[in-house]
Amino acid sequence: MIIKGASSTMTLSGNSFSGNSNNRVLIAGGALAYGPTLTPHAGFAGYELADDFIVGQGVTLTVQPGVTVRGRDNAELRVLGYLAAIGEPGQPITFTSDVDSGRDQWQGLVFDGGTGHLRYATVKRAGNGNSILGTATNSPGSNLAVRNVLTGEVRLEESVVSLVQATSGVYQYADYGLYVDNSHVTISNTLFTSNGNDGADFPMYIKGANSAVTRSNLSFVSNAQNRILLEGDAMTAGDILLNPHTGLTSYELRTDYIVPVGRTLTVSPGVTVMGRLDGELRVLGHLEAQGTAGQPIAFTSETDNGRDQWQGLVFDGGTGHLRYATVKRAGNGNSILGTGVSSPGSNLALRNVLTGEVRLEESVVSDALATNGVYQYTDYGLYALNSRVVVSNSLFTNNGNDSADYALYVTGGNSEITVVGNSFQANAAWDVGVPAALVQEVSGNTFAGGTRDRVVVAGGTVVPGALLRYQDGLTGYELSNSVTVPATVTLTVEPGVIVRGRDAAEVTVLGHLDAQGTVGQPIVFTSDTDNGGDQWRGLVFDGGTGYLRQATVRYAGNGNSILGTANNSPGSNIAVRNVLTGAVRLEESVVSGVRATSGVYQYADYGLYVDSSHVTISNTLFSSNGNDGADYAMTIKGASSTMTLSGNSFSGNSNNRVLIAGGALAYGPTLTPHTGFAGYELADDFTVGQGVTLTVQPGVTVRGRVDAELRVLGYLAAIGEPGQPITFTSDVDSGRDQWQGLVFDGGTGYLRYATVKRAGNGNSILGTATNSPGSNLAVRNVLTGEVRLEESTVSLVQATSGVYQYADYGLYVDNSHVTISNTLFTSNGNNSADYGLYATGAGSQITLSGARFDSNSGYGLRLHNGQASMRCGGASSNGSDGVYITGGAFDVLGAALSGNGSYGLRNTSASSVDARYNWWGAADGPGGSGPGSGNGVSSNVLYDPWLRKDLCVSPTDADLALAIVDAPDPVQPGAVLTYTVTITNYGPLGATAVVLSDPLPAGVTFVTAIPDQGTCSEAGGVVSCSLGALASQASIQVRIVITTGAAGTLTNTVTVTAAEPDPDLGDNSAVAQTVVSTEATP
Repeated sequence: MIIKGASSTMTLSGNSFSGNSNNRVLIAGGALAYGPTLTPHAGFAGYELADDFIVGQGVTLTVQPGVTVRGRDNAELRVLGYLAAIGEPGQPITFTSDVDSGRDQWQGLVFDGGTGHLRYATVKRAGNGNSILGTATNSPGSNLAVRNVLTGEVRLEESVVSLVQATSGVYQYADYGLYVDNSHVTISNTLFTSNGNDGADFPMYIKGANSAVTRSNLSFVSNAQNRILLEGDAMTAGDILLNPHTGLTSYELRTDYIVPVGRTLTVSPGVTVMGRLDGELRVLGHLEAQGTAGQPIAFTSETDNGRDQWQGLVFDGGTGHLRYATVKRAGNGNSILGTGVSSPGSNLALRNVLTGEVRLEESVVSDALATNGVYQYTDYGLYALNSRVVVSNSLFTNNGNDSADYALYVTGGNSEITVVGNSFQANAAWDVGVPAALVQEVSGNTFAGGTRDRVVVAGGTVVPGALLRYQDGLTGYELSNSVTVPATVTLTVEPGVIVRGRDAAEVTVLGHLDAQGTVGQPIVFTSDTDNGGDQWRGLVFDGGTGYLRQATVRYAGNGNSILGTANNSPGSNIAVRNVLTGAVRLEESVVSGVRATSGVYQYADYGLYVDSSHVTISNTLFSSNGNDGADYAMTIKGASSTMTLSGNSFSGNSNNRVLIAGGALAYGPTLTPHTGFAGYELADDFTVGQGVTLTVQPGVTVRGRVDAELRVLGYLAAIGEPGQPITFTSDVDSGRDQWQGLVFDGGTGYLRYATVKRAGNGNSILGTATNSPGSNLAVRNVLTGEVRLEESTVSLVQATSGVYQYADYGLYVDNSHVTISNTLFTSNGNNSADYGLYATGAGSQITLSGARFDSNSGYGLRLHNGQASMRCGGASSNGSDGVYITGGAFDVLGAALSGNGSYGLRNTSASSVDARYNWWGAADGPGGSGPGSGNGVSSNVLYDPWLRKDLCVSPTDADLALAIVDAPDPVQPGAVLTYTVTITNYGPLGATAVVLSDPLPAGVTFVTAIPDQGTCSEAGGVVSCSLGALASQASIQVRIVITTGAAGTLTNTVTVTAAEPDPDLGDNSAVAQTVVSTEATP
């Protein structure tokens, strides 16, 4: 049967078809335009469309159950009205090609504004282009094409859409099982199968903002791609739902897919969304993608087999909630990061999300990477600019391929973040990058397997509550630029945290830094590479305070905001300035490895630099700081600086010293010793002000530079111990004329077990001109109180060049009170014009006790004015006079004045010098004006009596000496033997209550004892003589007579005592041995 003509009508019912060439009804030439009902018949093979069949507007075409409609090659069934094709399970309706044996055989169903309801229907074997998709050679084809169906809908239920495909050069382009453009379509319980033959073919393609395609319980089997292709505006006029279906592998975005403002895209659990190379999913509204643990959601590239394959998720002001979702394989630039060749790429990019937030929970962000010349620059797993983002319990893995890449990066002053409980694994470079203001919001994460498992902190200012948290596997917070802790804000660093600074980065503390580690979890501040000095700018406290405990600060050296950032600026691990309220405190910490390694910043480096600040440091190691003589473990300057140091250690620094400069420590600190410590070095004059005390503890060395002096206007307490002496010396401590020495200009001091040496440059008392004298110590106008030296040494003052080559003094005294005991002045000066001690000024009062002036180049001691008294000690082996008196009043007692190049004592003053009871180097007394062979004495000196030996005596001493003579010797047994005992007082004081005791040898018989004065008695074999008083230099004798016993040797020991002190008890006993023999002459 054939029917044609637009005015034709046909009513068929209950017919049978058998044995016809085609058991069909051929419809041609616009027939049945009125809208017939296509009925089934026995043996009937269907209605065949010879050309396009159009269901006009207002017309209904009804296809009854069991009917087959067949279209020829260039035929389509175009619905402008309504198509009702409601089959039954046992009597489905079929729309197919005329031959129904292949694909690409007709143009399919076309709804161009018309609606329809297909149920238990199969639409198959199309592929030729049609009136919607076009009929050119390169036009796509479809089984169903729906366009502009906005009133009503096209509904598919319990149906099958299959076998769309181009098999030849014609229509071999994109094929679609179902094509939807700006239409309302409802599809349920329908199978899409075997549609397409290459990667351009899809079982369903949706486009148009006004499209509304409701999909439920669909199945996708053996299609070229079991995906739904979405155009960038598909279904965006309303909220969008991407739901899962059996066999559906994904929704593929053909271009940028944009979720408009006010619209929500919901992605159901189990759904995968795929983007093409130049496509992104851009959210201006809201994305809701909450999967489940068993049905996660995936956002990936169309091939899902590499990286750099799409542009990722983009939230440009829009919000989102992703849970159990994976976002991966992006890397191409996007609308936020740019799409140029050099643009970065990201899996997720956020910009200006300020109302609402983007939230990631229990999700995965992975495989963001550029793999070729395009987009090979910085890649981000997640990039956020001025946005609110919450990321929790998610995995960031395998993002990036070089050092410029980040797994998660946040920037912008308006950003707000929470990054908690996530895992960062095997990322190529940095795991997290955040502004300084947000660093406390990164917490509780774990890091493993990455090239740099770090959080990069962009330069900027931290906010109240700032906290660097310890996180498992995190190898550090890396500062890309300087970070500032503002006033009133505290930055807390948790135990175990590492802070790493890049080349131009410092931590600038204007508020407070709290970095308290533990023994098991110390805190580290270091460079980004952590392998050498001169790699960052260190910690800077500029008015701000800090508490570092169990912390290491190392590898700085670049200049900083305090020391300067020019090429020639010094560097430091820690710099502290103007911290006058509160303090910077270091406890049980390490400061190490500051060093300049190139032409830049190769100048002075400091482990710790302090300027006008309060610093407390205890039990801290300063190690390997500096690489030349200009570098120091620590330097401090500024008159208002205070420093408390205790229990520290110094090792391997260029100078294991504290450099004091610029009037620092004017308050009067205590200079303490430390393990491995080489001392405190004075860069310039150090002044101890009036009313101020400088305390130097045992074991400390104080070193002065060439133009530095330690000037005391207040009080210096330098009390060492025998095993821990104090030393004041030059910075190099290797020669003379190397600093300006100690200067007491009205100030007082007490030095005990101290050495002062190697000065010689002029000073504020002696002058600093080229021809000025120099001294180890200079004392002027100390009239209230005194300067006291005990058990000390003053040595090696000398000028070694044209500058300061004039008179040098071990100690210079002008109009001052000085007390010196048991102190050695030695090796001072280099010519005869130099002195161990030089005193002038009418008010000078010098008390010397046990002081020695030995081996000085010129004079041991010179008194030009004032008063000086020497007790014991002496002056020996000096180049000129031992003691030279040119004025004032001087006396000496009990001293050794011997071996000097000229006089032992020379007096050219008008006053006589009392020099009695001294040792001149010979028992017969001094030479010169004296009678003996000892060191010479000048005129106008009282030297007699002198000491017969080198002995320290005082005016209150009585120096008794014994001599005993026996006669006859030998003597016969039973004969008379007489002992003559002589007692002499060599001391300056007369002796009283002189008692001689003689326990007689055994076997002898006492006869008598006859003293020159006093009385003697014998009892029990002991002779005791009470001899009374014995004047100075006087002698008395006692004769003791006995009779001997049997032959042998008699040993008789006598001793003498007196009431007065005796400086030498060694000669208070004497022994006589007598031979008793029968051969003796009677």
